Amino acid sequence: MTHPFHPLFGQEWTGVTMKYAWGEPRVYYFDAERRMRAIPRAWTSLEPIDPWLQLAAGRSLLRLVDCLALVSWVEHLTVRDVHRSDEV
Repeated sequence: MTHPFHPLFGQEWTGVTMKYAWGEPRVYYFDAERRMRAIPRAWTSLEPIDPWLQLAAGRSLLRLVDCLALVSWVEHLTVRDVHRSDEV
């Protein structure tokens, strides 16, 4: 587990399978009680290294695609709020 805030951070286990669920690749494994669990692949060492993060080497907090998504979201909220104020 590589996600720094997950309770299993630093623990190792053997993945059983990997498939898409909830819109993202997930890794399935057996926990200590032998129950099958699933976590996002991005939280594991199985996730391919993001070329942007590797290139930025900690010098940048956001990727261009993240900035564009944020702009789109803010524009959506702004348009929604404008329509709401028209109703009042």
